[in-house]
Amino acid sequence: MDTLQLLSQQLQSSLNTDNGNTRSSLYSQFLHKIIAEKIATCPSPNFPTGLHWINTSEPLSISGSLRGKVIVLDFWTYCCVNCLHILPDLHEIEQKFSVEDGVVVVGVHSAKFPNERLNSNIENAVCKYGITHPVVNDSEAVMWRELGIQCWPTVVIISPTGQLLAQFIEYMYQ
Repeated sequence: MDTLQLLSQQLQSSLNTDNGNTRSSLYSQFLHKIIAEKIATCPSPNFPTGLHWINTSEPLSISGSLRGKVIVLDFWTYCCVNCLHILPDLHEIEQKFSVEDGVVVVGVHSAKFPNERLNSNIENAVCKYGITHPVVNDSEAVMWRELGIQCWPTVVIISPTGQLLAQFIEYMYQ
């Protein structure tokens, strides 16, 4: 069994049992181990060009501006209650790991309904919920499809070399 599989299984097991740790603490431990082990698997697709970005002065790129960082992609939509429930966990991760530490949280807004595709509605939601990390409007669900995302919220971890490391789906956050 490779290291990533073992770490992912350990995290899954910890998330499914009540061992007194918070979810964000478990994710933090997982991120520390990934950084320490320099784990890599299959390559991640890059963000398509021409997408609308919020909370960043320019579009981000997995193979460019984010290279060398562990990337935490949060696939969400602002009408999803469970998506809102994990925002405190993401915020805590951002507090524990700065960009300088090599960890970046990026929200990938993937709409379910037509009104959720509007940039202005997403910007309002980002402001309303106090989201400070970069958010991209994946209005045509390109990243969603390329990564095989099936439900909201889903968190994907990408290595500093742009490799897919892990994917955590909605039921794990309950």
